[in-house]
Amino acid sequence: MYREDKLAALPYRRRILAETNAYIERMRGECDERRRKFFVRDMSTPLDYMLSSAPLREEFVKMLGRPLDGYAAQSYRQLDGNDRKPSEKYELIKVGDDEFGSIYRLWVEVDAGLYSYGLLFLPNIVEGREYPFVAALHGGLGTCEIVSSFYDSANYNDMVNRIRRRGEFIVYAPQLMLWGENYNEEKSDDSNHLGFDILLKQTGGSIAALEIFKILKTVDFITAKYPVDAERMGIVGLSYGGFYTLFTAAADTRWRCALSSCFFNDRYKYAWGDWVWFDSASKFLDVEVAELVCPCALCIQVGESDELFDVKSAERLAGEVRGCYERLGIGERFRFSVKPGGHQFSPDEDDIDFFVKRLTE
Repeated sequence: MYREDKLAALPYRRRILAETNAYIERMRGECDERRRKFFVRDMSTPLDYMLSSAPLREEFVKMLGRPLDGYAAQSYRQLDGNDRKPSEKYELIKVGDDEFGSIYRLWVEVDAGLYSYGLLFLPNIVEGREYPFVAALHGGLGTCEIVSSFYDSANYNDMVNRIRRRGEFIVYAPQLMLWGENYNEEKSDDSNHLGFDILLKQTGGSIAALEIFKILKTVDFITAKYPVDAERMGIVGLSYGGFYTLFTAAADTRWRCALSSCFFNDRYKYAWGDWVWFDSASKFLDVEVAELVCPCALCIQVGESDELFDVKSAERLAGEVRGCYERLGIGERFRFSVKPGGHQFSPDEDDIDFFVKRLTE
């Protein structure tokens, strides 16, 4: 019987790895070429751009999968009204009042037996007035309560209340399946978003499709029940919340402004499992997703000392997005902001200034 040391075949295994990596690089080059040919829009005017983006947006939500692909395939105003019928089943639980208005916990049925949960902040509503709306999204290992300063955080820097201080806004902070073990008594991560992503992809969906669907269905409910100014709606988020901000703004054309913090980057470099989909490199990487947001105003914020994501690759790719806005003559609607500090929603006010101005002008 022949025997050998377990390391004897190591060179052959290393060859397999080297050849596989080279194959992937070659495939990526082919995907880049296919993506350039696929992602074509009419750059004549912002309106022409938006109309020509509709079939691309349909492909985008189809890539993300169920249940989003049956909901947000076209522009909001082009959808049949039945597609946006708000839920009639909800629970509203009063939390309390503060100097800005009232705070509620909100459950909304988005599908049979499936509810969204989040915090709803209402100003002191005056009859006959409409109010700008903001969706504020927490990040990984976070909760809607932490982004709303119900307890201390190291990197949200009072995101929700800084917006509420700027004027009378209706704000919704959804709970995403990202909370992690720190928010369970038994220290177990039952949110397990990566595990749920696998199970949802097995059934034709993804965790991204489900979360975005829940956000949009809840927005449908809020805009139907409360006096929201439909022309002044914004979305903002940090980290994973920045991911959902960018992708939700790309999937739905209601938004007037989006502020995505500490997400946008090179998706070849950061190909996390729930940030890739079948053949996504042939159609949509971060640049294309950001350009689907256009002509909606977009601020991409990054931290110059971000310990998770390389600011240099984000800066390089953001130049492509800026070029898209500038070619349409709306360069003022795009902002790429490198802020001091690490993986955080910047305490500086200029990005919030940009965001709030778009919702109040």
